[in-house]
Amino acid sequence: MDCQRAENGTARIRAEADRVLAAEPFSRSPVLSRLLTYLVERTLAGEPIKSYTIAVEGLGRSEDESEEADTYARVAVGRLRRALSSHYESQPPGDRLHIDKGTYEVRIVTGGTLVAHANTTGRSRALHRLPINRTSLKWLAALVVLLGVAAFLFDWWSERIDPVWLVNDMPTVSVVAAATGPVSESARDQLEAQRQELTEALSHYVGLRVVEDARNSEFVVQLHTNPTGQGTDVNIALMEKASHRVAWAEDFRRESAADERSADDIAALIATPGGALNSYLRRRGYNADTPRGCWLRFTAGVQTFNTIGDEDLTECARAWYRASPQRPTAAFLYGWTLTDRSVWEMQGKRDRTLKEAIGVLRQAVTLNPDVAPLKLALTRAYAFSGDRALLVQAANDAIRARQSNRLVKGMAASLLAFWNVPAGETLLHELKVESGEKFPWEHVGLFIAAMMRNDVQSAQPHILHLERHNTGQPLLLLLRAAYFAKAGQRAESQTALRQLRSDPRILLSGPDAVIGQLPMAPEVKKRLSEWISPSR
Repeated sequence: MDCQRAENGTARIRAEADRVLAAEPFSRSPVLSRLLTYLVERTLAGEPIKSYTIAVEGLGRSEDESEEADTYARVAVGRLRRALSSHYESQPPGDRLHIDKGTYEVRIVTGGTLVAHANTTGRSRALHRLPINRTSLKWLAALVVLLGVAAFLFDWWSERIDPVWLVNDMPTVSVVAAATGPVSESARDQLEAQRQELTEALSHYVGLRVVEDARNSEFVVQLHTNPTGQGTDVNIALMEKASHRVAWAEDFRRESAADERSADDIAALIATPGGALNSYLRRRGYNADTPRGCWLRFTAGVQTFNTIGDEDLTECARAWYRASPQRPTAAFLYGWTLTDRSVWEMQGKRDRTLKEAIGVLRQAVTLNPDVAPLKLALTRAYAFSGDRALLVQAANDAIRARQSNRLVKGMAASLLAFWNVPAGETLLHELKVESGEKFPWEHVGLFIAAMMRNDVQSAQPHILHLERHNTGQPLLLLLRAAYFAKAGQRAESQTALRQLRSDPRILLSGPDAVIGQLPMAPEVKKRLSEWISPSR
């Protein structure tokens, strides 16, 4: 009878696992599907499930990274538990897969009752036959004490995590579309298709949450069309619902298919660090003591290459990741700031910090393979670590993952240019926003590409654009000094070098040390040094 019940439990686990794997988000997430399948098979086989085997066998972690397996497995299985819980919230009562905290074994829960399968039933019966003596009781007592201490330490640690970091307070955005006056059915269908495309394009960015129902959103992107005799007037606006304030708006006239504003361009104008949404929120004021405030601090700094050395950003990213390591944006910021921190550290410590940054980001990419900004942050970490092959691979992965994310494409292409990869410059020339210009980091990438060709004339417009930004940043001062020296304007070049040397971080090291720390290929650093040399 016990054997029959166990076989029944096994069949029910397999059947329920098949149902879960066919539903969202499992059907869209190879990582969740692979992990659940692996845990089910190991559980039903009665085989021990350890962090190492989950990381290496279940999720394809390399054996070289086994030292991080425990953390990696706990985060992955924690995400799986949350996905299962979210899935069953919308399901009718019945069999449910369940993974107890502290274990990796999969069970079936029905009406609060756990259903065991054959192998676990056999093990339970065998345990009851074990003899108990005084030595066993002593070990048992010691185990109870250790568990009590562990529980106390866990409670103490949990209490020190500020609950504010557990709340997702990122702004919510929805897209609505409307037409003024009578329009054809095909025109209405086209407008709805544009709304859906923009919704999809916005969802590729971090730092905001895209929702379908405008009643549940903080901001609304309005697509409004008005057919006229000669064409169609189009208005795009980002509005804050609570205040009815328009954060950004644009009008244009569509007279042909060539006048179509792409969803990718609109999303870039709204959701990039310098886009309408983040700019509006920064103008309203913020403190870096919540997830939203931490993200806004990053968006402000990345516009002026000012995230390196920002202690407030480093601290909030650490606090957020510590509380919510499963959040993609928290992992993105923590990996980014770890990479930043490595810049001013001594070589040995620098290598350890970069290794930690790469570990955090690789883990996050595995758990969130569709979040392209994580792959961008990983590309950047490889650029600082000096690994050309892994950088090129990560950059291409990031670009392929989300073609519509302008932040990812522009920064990944710039990093390729930093490493003298021709594809980087090609992609940078292709990028454009119809109503604006390239982003600052794209100008840096194009300056580097021109410098590698010794093309002073092509480098000029990019250095002039960067003049608008914080020229007190070491990288921008170096580029300015290099350009003016190569252009024969020695006085301007020397002024930039004096500003660079006045930075307390540079005072004892000098320009050569700064060049050595840049996330660039050796041949690019050599060329930059050559351009500067007339002004030394």
